[in-house]
Amino acid sequence: MLAVVHLAYGVRLDAPPRLIQEKHISLKLSSTRSRPFKAVAWRSAERFAQSQLLAGDTLDIAFTLAHNDHPDFGGLELTLRDFRKTNN
Repeated sequence: MLAVVHLAYGVRLDAPPRLIQEKHISLKLSSTRSRPFKAVAWRSAERFAQSQLLAGDTLDIAFTLAHNDHPDFGGLELTLRDFRKTNN
């Protein structure tokens, strides 16, 4: 199945990236035109550590949409494919 990659510019990082199992990252993001949303960046912990992202930073992101079926924290989530930090 072909995944559609979406782009979003000027997305705000609402909280510091959270490490998952020492290799993945969980993010809380928001935009002026949407409600807050969660994103996951699989196998990206090292890249995020090198980027030194902080809460309040602004990012341009490439992502696909996914549905997480986990009973405790499931729902619609973004799967981050790429990002770049923008000048605040």
